[in-house]
Amino acid sequence: MILLAKIICPKGVKGRLKIEVFTEDPYFITKCPLVVNEKKEHLKFIFCGWIKKPSQIEAQCQGIDSRDKAEFLRGMNLYTFFEHFPSLPYDCYYWKELEGCALQYGEIGLGTVIRVNNFGATDLLEISSSKSSSSFFIPFHKNFIKDVCKIRKIISCTQEVEELINMIL
Repeated sequence: MILLAKIICPKGVKGRLKIEVFTEDPYFITKCPLVVNEKKEHLKFIFCGWIKKPSQIEAQCQGIDSRDKAEFLRGMNLYTFFEHFPSLPYDCYYWKELEGCALQYGEIGLGTVIRVNNFGATDLLEISSSKSSSSFFIPFHKNFIKDVCKIRKIISCTQEVEELINMIL
């Protein structure tokens, strides 16, 4: 399951909710065909307005019509499954699609993407090295990444990355 949002607290007396949305499209939580909580209970939301653009919305959850009922949802994480996300253009990727990809320079295997992180400046691929037990980061940027094949799960890197890996390992 993929974390979409978190219910912050009730808003008002009619059971509306203040929700922190983690997707690029804040309306996605209201359009997604399947939103579930930790117990995998299905929830349906209707957009009511903005709290704080771009990530906080006010929404009504189907079946919740009072502040008391909404209070039980406080702090609840909301999830969906990867297959419910929209398809992306060829040169755009969900982080989940990159995880598990092999990193290669030409035919040389350099490691496997463990996860993708962003500490503020850019997306970073955390690579489990095929040469040692350590991991390292490389920027997910056109200066370091030549191509990504989602079907074969291979990321082709530039010579600079291969040289850097050889220096640090």
